[in-house]
Amino acid sequence: MTEEEGHPRRGLDPEFTITHAVYCGRCGYCLYSLPYRGICPECGQEYNANAVEMKGIFKQDDVELPVGDGLGFCVFAMFAILLISVSIEPFESGKFFIGLIMGAMGLVFAVRTYARLQEFIRFQHIAKRIRKQERD
Repeated sequence: MTEEEGHPRRGLDPEFTITHAVYCGRCGYCLYSLPYRGICPECGQEYNANAVEMKGIFKQDDVELPVGDGLGFCVFAMFAILLISVSIEPFESGKFFIGLIMGAMGLVFAVRTYARLQEFIRFQHIAKRIRKQERD
């Protein structure tokens, strides 16, 4: 910000700027020497690197491989297939509908697993970019 806007120039003042390696949560851009709150110059995501809030900041521990969601999908899908196939001959509506409900739950887990897997892969790309930046 400029003095015309009523704020002092912040430069590398540790009170107003990031003085250590902090990375954008969307693209992995190093936010060192930028204000604690702002917009990433690379991707345009809003960030807040204040230690209390940490919004839009890459944190390696934020995302894990969605093993539990994938397992949940497999279990629900397996039981849905089993119940529906068993209920067809002779038709048993109770098992059939429980199978449909299990199938719907399996679908929910599948969508959730897909979304979290995409996020996990994106974070892996960001981590790789950060490691490359730190080597250079």
